[in-house]
Amino acid sequence: HQQQQQQRLALHQQPDHQQQHQQQQLDLSQQQHLQMLLTKLHAGDSRAAAAHDRAASATTTAAVAAAALAASAATAAAAAGAGAGANGPPAAIAAQQQDSAHVGSATGHGIPQPNRMLSAGAGSAAAVVLSSSYSPAAAAGQQQLGGPASARSSIVGSPGGINMLDQLLSSSAPARQGFVRPGDQVLGLPFAAKPRATPHPPPAIRQDLRQLDKQLLALAEQLAPTAAQRQRQQQAWESVCALLQQLWPQGRVHLFGSAANGLDIGNNNDLDVCLELEGVEETREDRGDIISELGQQLEAAGMKDVFAIPRARMPVVKFEHPQTGFKVDVTVNNRLAVVNTKLLRDYASLDPRLRQLVLLVKHWAKRRRCNEAYVGSLSSYAYVLLCIAHLQARSPPVLPVLQELQPFTHQRTIGTWCCDYNDDIEALAGFGAANTESVAQLLTSFFYYWAHQHDYRRSVISVRMSMQLTKAMKGWTTRVGMERHLFCIEDPFELSHDLGRTVHADGCDKLRHEFRRAWDICHRSTSPQQLITELFDQAPAPPPHVVPVAPRTAAAAAEDATSMAIVVEAAAAELAAAADDSWLA
Repeated sequence: HQQQQQQRLALHQQPDHQQQHQQQQLDLSQQQHLQMLLTKLHAGDSRAAAAHDRAASATTTAAVAAAALAASAATAAAAAGAGAGANGPPAAIAAQQQDSAHVGSATGHGIPQPNRMLSAGAGSAAAVVLSSSYSPAAAAGQQQLGGPASARSSIVGSPGGINMLDQLLSSSAPARQGFVRPGDQVLGLPFAAKPRATPHPPPAIRQDLRQLDKQLLALAEQLAPTAAQRQRQQQAWESVCALLQQLWPQGRVHLFGSAANGLDIGNNNDLDVCLELEGVEETREDRGDIISELGQQLEAAGMKDVFAIPRARMPVVKFEHPQTGFKVDVTVNNRLAVVNTKLLRDYASLDPRLRQLVLLVKHWAKRRRCNEAYVGSLSSYAYVLLCIAHLQARSPPVLPVLQELQPFTHQRTIGTWCCDYNDDIEALAGFGAANTESVAQLLTSFFYYWAHQHDYRRSVISVRMSMQLTKAMKGWTTRVGMERHLFCIEDPFELSHDLGRTVHADGCDKLRHEFRRAWDICHRSTSPQQLITELFDQAPAPPPHVVPVAPRTAAAAAEDATSMAIVVEAAAAELAAAADDSWLA
């Protein structure tokens, strides 16, 4: 481009006939360059099509070979069974099956992993588990790669395998939703995954950590709801539940959100309620119709400030309970939010440090004015997931990855989303006992990670798996509408939902600034009191946006009104995009 500009500048310094001649040569050169680029593009398309055909052929060949191998394995197994009787499988195969059920070297935590077979369809020849083959040499090679001792190589190791994996995932709805975990078997081969890296420990701080931990724990207890507040909350919930059961006797009523998962801060007068109705189509229109009808019923029942929003991403009706003063949001068939609440409650039951860390982080975010998703920041629900992911990544981990931990004692599918995980809390009691970090250490390392270690350009925070997740893997590399994907946090079950999608550029800058500020305070403070005072200092309110009013003509006023309508429409779309985070919070 610079060369073309220099050539054009030189043209203006020459006589007219020379300028015309050289202009023609310059245009011809540009046309030739464009034609060359188009030729390369077509050649690339041709090569891509040929590669796709070769991959499809290789997939078919592999499926046929897998079917033949399965038949041979069945024949060999029958012969071996006839010869061996009740002697059982060879020790090598038994050891292989045991190894394939654990991928501790892949996850870094030694957590048992699922060993499921993702079927491409009933009777598919491609869906064959090759679990009866064993080779000591191949097993040794697999161990060198950090995987389980198995003769099966990774399907992701070759271009043909990648196409086979994509073809298989596209043919299965639950698998297409991204519910593939490390240790899963695709075409009988283990799914390769890169383990999530353990963050480096932060530099030493100039603090008496025992005194700091003592004061932080005291602050966390002050932030927690009191027994009297819990009682008022329970009374409000029972009253609202009875009212909705009276209005819709065929439905079921669920409490979700922070009031239900035990991670709420005191003086929280909000209740999030789900009215579950069978036989209702899972569309926004049908839910919106019910919300409109419910709003009229609640207003007739004497509820205050009833406001129905039937066209939101998740239709909702808001009102105030007159007897208790609680603000209530009611949604219809918001089942994913109910399951999310149970997951967070189960995580909070495993280790008390999660609840204490969440209360402190929530309090910090509120004081620093960076906890409102509808203004380009993060919701309280998003901060809870950040805390869970932080405790999962400690070494040794404080919390397990429940969605990877077999057996799945909680099994449920909502729409196309698989919501299976291990909710056997009694069996998992004491999981994080090996980690002796205090709340003070966990809080300071939390701020240090987000200030200096997180890869904002590439990484996605996920609590459902112990592997590294990137924006490229999720397809969150470009902005789509009002979803920006600058600060990516994956929902545990609705895997297409980025909880940070409403964080705009200024909001991301503010979050990173606040994380750096928090770590700087932790690093340089010399006393616990100084650290707590400065860390939770109230951020100044942003200055009001004042637009000077000047005399305008009628035409200019009409143009301004049109522009303002466009701005209002865009703001409404952004608010609707952030609504789901608000309901979950």
